Amino acid sequence: MKMILGSVKAVLLMALGLFVLYEFYPFGRVFAAQSAQTEGTLVQVLREGWSRNHGQVVTRAVKVVFTTNSGKEVSLTTCLYEADARDAHVGKKLPVRYDPHDPNSNDIGTVRELSYYIFGIYAVGGGLLLAGLVLLFQILSVVRAGPAA
Repeated sequence: MKMILGSVKAVLLMALGLFVLYEFYPFGRVFAAQSAQTEGTLVQVLREGWSRNHGQVVTRAVKVVFTTNSGKEVSLTTCLYEADARDAHVGKKLPVRYDPHDPNSNDIGTVRELSYYIFGIYAVGGGLLLAGLVLLFQILSVVRAGPAA
């Protein structure tokens, strides 16, 4: 019974890993390749999150306005973290990437910065897949060895 449960866990881990890789791979590659980059201006700080331990800002929800290459003005609300949050102030210029066909599909940052995020997602998906494979091979090696004499 333990082996069956272990096998189910292994298969679920592998399936979850494959799902993460399958779902996010095209998003990251396509968005990075097809997105346009411009500069936005921080127009409003909506909310701040403070660190209890250090007494400093660790997150800021901000509103950023940018103009697309076609001249359309778009606003986006996003969160900044750590050093970016502490340095955020009204009037600050921030890099923005957006889909030229749908400017409301956007994100703060350059392709390089976004690639770190995408790489992290790939690492999680690959880690889950690898953990599932290792668990499955351990179970299979126990099954092959047979019952202990």
